[in-house]
Amino acid sequence: MAKTLPSINTASDTFQNWVDRTNAIITLIDTEVVTANTAGAVTSGNGFVNGYFGANTLVATNIKGGNVTTNSVITFQTNTTFSANVLVSQQLAVTNTVSFANTLAVTGNTTLSNTLLIVGLANASGGLNTTTANTTTAINVGANVNLTTTYINVGNSSVNVYVNSSIISIGGVNVATTATLASLGISNTVTFTGTSSQVLDSMTLSAYRSAEYVISANNNTANAYQVSKILVIHDGTTAYVTEYGTMYTNTSVMTITAGANATHMFVNCTPVSSNTTVKFTRFALGV
Repeated sequence: MAKTLPSINTASDTFQNWVDRTNAIITLIDTEVVTANTAGAVTSGNGFVNGYFGANTLVATNIKGGNVTTNSVITFQTNTTFSANVLVSQQLAVTNTVSFANTLAVTGNTTLSNTLLIVGLANASGGLNTTTANTTTAINVGANVNLTTTYINVGNSSVNVYVNSSIISIGGVNVATTATLASLGISNTVTFTGTSSQVLDSMTLSAYRSAEYVISANNNTANAYQVSKILVIHDGTTAYVTEYGTMYTNTSVMTITAGANATHMFVNCTPVSSNTTVKFTRFALGV
């Protein structure tokens, strides 16, 4: 901040004028000018530089964009490295590379238009969204990622998942490609409240041809449990099912059938008891 003081006129000013100017300079240094020393002296008040302000290490309680009277978005114009924990309570927007050497905790939305590199633990209770659904945008994590949200959006909310190079890898080992995603196990638990035939699971005819189920059922009103394997397949209009490896304690808990309509294949369960819980894992193969 600039302050203007009139110069001493040696032809007309008095000694008192000189003293007054000197005292004004002392007051400015004492109350408004930011000084540097080894003790870290504090100047109280607000200051704003209309230009560049440089420092090897910037220490502050809060950093915000704008000026002393109006808040605005703060922009990091170069790559930024955070060597300690970073907590973002609102939205984090990254237009270049941000590197975290420790923990990143995000409670709001996270939008990435370039690379987010995390060496430590990443916690996200909001969404993780990338602006493009291709390999030019990456999320690289060197440790665990805990998502308390129920979704990961790549591109936008209408896109489920895009996998880098169409490959899923864990620990550097390729475990699946997008072409075989349908074969990954999907688990669910259903509690039936009646004894009529009810839908346990369904698959679209256009996406899946066949599937294997491992099913475990519990009659909640009796000491009765059942486990079996199910194979289902369809020919585009009709569904077929076979059950094998069936085991149960005391008495049978359920029966399984299959059906189809114009768009879906169904696996149906008819429980013996009106209070039956069925757990299953499905391994499906595409058309």
